[in-house]
Amino acid sequence: MDFFLPPSTFTFQSTTAYVWKPSPLSKKPRVSTYGSHNSIAKDAFWASSLAGLNDDDARAAAVEALHSSLAPKPPKALVIIERKPTPPLPIDNGPHPSGSSTMEHGQDLPTHASFERFSSSDSFAWRCDITHALGRYYMAGDKKCCPGCGSHFNGGGRKRVMDFFLPSGYVVRQIAPLHLQDWQAGRKPKTKKGLSTHNQMANLNYWNIIDEQGLDHEDACKLAIQMTDEYLDRQAKSQIKRDEEKAVTADEHHQVDDDDQEEDVDMDAANEAHQPGPLVFSLAPQDDDLDMKDIMDLSDDSGSEESDSGTLSRDPTPDTSSDDETSGSDSE
Repeated sequence: MDFFLPPSTFTFQSTTAYVWKPSPLSKKPRVSTYGSHNSIAKDAFWASSLAGLNDDDARAAAVEALHSSLAPKPPKALVIIERKPTPPLPIDNGPHPSGSSTMEHGQDLPTHASFERFSSSDSFAWRCDITHALGRYYMAGDKKCCPGCGSHFNGGGRKRVMDFFLPSGYVVRQIAPLHLQDWQAGRKPKTKKGLSTHNQMANLNYWNIIDEQGLDHEDACKLAIQMTDEYLDRQAKSQIKRDEEKAVTADEHHQVDDDDQEEDVDMDAANEAHQPGPLVFSLAPQDDDLDMKDIMDLSDDSGSEESDSGTLSRDPTPDTSSDDETSGSDSE
């Protein structure tokens, strides 16, 4: 043409120079998802023709369908999302009252925390800075996994190494203000299995409250946090009770063992008190003044063999009787 149109625009006009008739429908499905003007009119024409209309009426239906597809679409409804105001930045209040350079204001130094090592192998405690339903979590240096969210110390989650120590295996959970913690429930879990972290428990409680009680979001979050906190407190009390019962049972067994040991010691002492003296082998005393006649008299006696061989006695005290008495006892 010898004129111009604005960029990316087109226009069309009706004409009587020719009569448009579409091609037959193809048996193969159309590859392109975007339909040209002719394809839109073609679909409408053959749909009307198969419905029993003549060609002129089918052609008019095709033109009407094309005008409908080219009409401007109604604007989408605007979705207004209410955003919470950004909380103000915390005011710098100077060092923490505990003397820690890593603790936040509004948080107390964890229970049993110490600025000195409990043992030479202790590492600094660490805090998981991921958002938790139940506040802040402080773990001992050898506790590598956060029970609140499951984050690992060597993982990529937000964390901070503290400047104090906690006893081995120790975990401290503290309630945190909103400017430090703003937990929101996640997607609804498909199954109740595999709930190992406190955040997962709170999330399940949240959706149970929504389904069963129909509370709004904020009230459901508060109630879910409260239910999870109470459940964990009951678990902790039960564990303490079990540990105390085990300790009492161990003390009883230890006391029984001590009593048995004392009885064994008493029996040993009693046996030692009643034990006979050591076996002593005693010989008949020799007498240099005996003459041959006396020797012959002794040899003729029936007990002479015993006097030569000696006797076994349990009396440790040697015999101090006279020579005559000894000879007489030996002969007997």
